[in-house]
Amino acid sequence: MTGVKDWSKKYDAFKTLFNAATPAALYEKVIPASARSKREDFSDNFRKWHRSEPKTPEARNFFDTVVEALNCTNFNGTRLIECSFGEFIEALPSDKQKLLGRHKRAKSRGNEHLVIRIPAPNLHDKEEDWLRVGRVDQRYMYLNIDAVQQWKHVIEDPEYRGFSYCHETLEQLLDSSEWLSMLDSEEHCDVVFLGAGTPKKEILVMAAIQKQQGKSGQRKPNIVLVDGSFYMLIESHDQIRNYLRSKKLTNSVEVHTIHADFKNLKSAKHWILSSEENSRRIFFVLGGTFGNNDEADLILAVLGVSKPGDLLVLNVELIDEENVEEFQRKLLASYSAAAVKDLVLGPVRSLLDSDDVSPDFEHRRDLLVPRITVGGQVPSVIPGTIAVELSLQVREQVLALSLSKRYKKTELYKFLKDREFEPVLEPVPHRNQSLHQQMVFKRV
Repeated sequence: MTGVKDWSKKYDAFKTLFNAATPAALYEKVIPASARSKREDFSDNFRKWHRSEPKTPEARNFFDTVVEALNCTNFNGTRLIECSFGEFIEALPSDKQKLLGRHKRAKSRGNEHLVIRIPAPNLHDKEEDWLRVGRVDQRYMYLNIDAVQQWKHVIEDPEYRGFSYCHETLEQLLDSSEWLSMLDSEEHCDVVFLGAGTPKKEILVMAAIQKQQGKSGQRKPNIVLVDGSFYMLIESHDQIRNYLRSKKLTNSVEVHTIHADFKNLKSAKHWILSSEENSRRIFFVLGGTFGNNDEADLILAVLGVSKPGDLLVLNVELIDEENVEEFQRKLLASYSAAAVKDLVLGPVRSLLDSDDVSPDFEHRRDLLVPRITVGGQVPSVIPGTIAVELSLQVREQVLALSLSKRYKKTELYKFLKDREFEPVLEPVPHRNQSLHQQMVFKRV
């Protein structure tokens, strides 16, 4: 044997199936960090395997892992090395064959972004707990390696406007004279983002803060980004780093990306609390982060790493109290988007696989039912909260996969006032969707 048969074709297929543009990215997505060997230079291996047989245990493990991840029928790593490209395609499940076909057609169009969804690891021990309580811990939507790409699909889906509404209202806030006058002082500002994703909003804030702070010649701002998803955090870190380099600002700000649960900020406390006595912290809770979590736990965590005078910026969607039925109808429609359902289904893929549920994307999306929950059905300490829930029936019971909450303004304000935060600016509503707002509070 002189090398991996049809290696160049297989390599191209692997990159498509694992959504990897480079050898390093492919290796990272196939082999988890804990299982990597420092001795292996896979970038070099990928170049030479067309003529040299993979012989090391690490190289053999790579092919075994590919077979397992792709669910190839009656295959092992050795068979994958020796078979023809056509035999490899025949061994793939039908959805992955279709993916490769769509990718081949998309190359000529250049406008289709595709990703294969690989079952999330180490969730089997969680599944029984979820079935017992009837609810999935929705943090797991963001912990899988493909969560970054799935989230990008969500924010690019025209049926889902939450991200664009948040970005646009944030831009309005940062440009407002009220916000600028509040920062136009001798106080130094540090910024803390709770939650990570596609960091367009974070970059928007960083640019505004750096520009304002630079006028007064103060020390460079300290930016802290906290999230419990390693993959989402690394994506944000890389994009922020590239932005700073492109703007030649790497020496103008300090950025710390902290892998931690932002409902328990003790591990990030060292980076959040500045030694400067007159430094003010601004905590940004953007997108759906506030409404997707236990609000009391999140605010309690902020209290543990803040002091009087610090600011809290919340992005929320308020309830249309004058037209509740129409509001609920639109809310249901926004969570019926295909990309939203694909993201939500992530943690239960292996559970559905074990129940022999068809892997067809459309079929699984159809299993998800969005519904409105109110009153005592909503897990929130804020009265009057409405939530949209996505659930499906599995093993003869209903399993809730996600829950996103909307609030009455008066009740939200009361909740925050009881926890030492009072409004300091009028909420900034979206130009066309006034219920989507950026709210600014100060700790008293």
